Amino acid sequence: MEPTRWAFDGGARRANVIDLNVQPPRVVRTVGWLRCMCCGRFHFSEDVSRARLCLNCGGAGGLPVGADPNEDA
Repeated sequence: MEPTRWAFDGGARRANVIDLNVQPPRVVRTVGWLRCMCCGRFHFSEDVSRARLCLNCGGAGGLPVGADPNEDA
């Protein structure tokens, strides 16, 4: 059971992805907004424990939201 993506909330919420094909149902991963470990921008991650880098930094997370804090002005 995959939760739908929600609006940016600053990383306050996490939602579990549940496998209903096993008994008892189990959590297979957790999704939500988190900061990229490389650039520091928020991105929506389909697995907050494994996909911790955004796409721009070479990871498997989502596209980053907001200005790049490391970019020269």
